[in-house]
Amino acid sequence: MTIRRQHCLRLPRKSEHRRLKRRIAAVPLAIACLAALILLSTIEPARAGYGSHLQLGLEPCGWTESFNIPCPTCGVTTAASLAARGNLVSAFNTQPFGTFLTLGIAILFWLQVGTAFLGWAGPDWSRILLSRRPWLVLLSLLVIGWTWKLITWT
Repeated sequence: MTIRRQHCLRLPRKSEHRRLKRRIAAVPLAIACLAALILLSTIEPARAGYGSHLQLGLEPCGWTESFNIPCPTCGVTTAASLAARGNLVSAFNTQPFGTFLTLGIAILFWLQVGTAFLGWAGPDWSRILLSRRPWLVLLSLLVIGWTWKLITWT
């Protein structure tokens, strides 16, 4: 005698529930990254290598006006705009940090699209953001970019 299994609604396992939450959370992050890339691609890069942020309604840099040297983020918006348009060499020459930042946003976008729609096992962002290493890498890239900008400042 065989016993038939009754079909019933089963609750998702914790791992399935966690995966579903991660997929749902990936959608707004992917949208935010895409919006940032679209915004950056609409900004006209400043010929001087800095000052593109003025198109966003931001104030002129007080640091540059006061000390006549670039601030640590000088040229980031211009470089990000160039990188978003695909001009990676010009973007790197303008401000390496802005280039790396934009490439990071683009990579993050595709990772989130893969997580949301293909079910990729994306990284645990809360664990990454709470660790020290990514912040030290970002700070190092910022210092490298600022050093580059100081060297190439005219």
